[in-house]
Amino acid sequence: FFFKQKTAYEIKECDWSSDVCSSDLTGFSVAQVESEGYPITFKLYSEGALIYTKSVTSRTPFRLPPGRGYDWEFEVSGAHEIFNVVIAQSMQEVASA
Repeated sequence: FFFKQKTAYEIKECDWSSDVCSSDLTGFSVAQVESEGYPITFKLYSEGALIYTKSVTSRTPFRLPPGRGYDWEFEVSGAHEIFNVVIAQSMQEVASA
């Protein structure tokens, strides 16, 4: 299971939050942010609480900390257009997204 948010419009020089993704799975372990430039700040929320923040400096997928939850959200912010954000349970899911 993975959650992918592909933008249908520019996300540029702003803060943006995803919709809530509810999953019976315990959590996500990998994320990827595709942008025209970096850094981009990525924040992950579980059950409405901030659990992880990272300054993303490239398109390379990155590991998320272990965590459990049912309701997941993410937030991205920066000064560059963001094309795609993926959170997944494995690197293989990110590659297939």
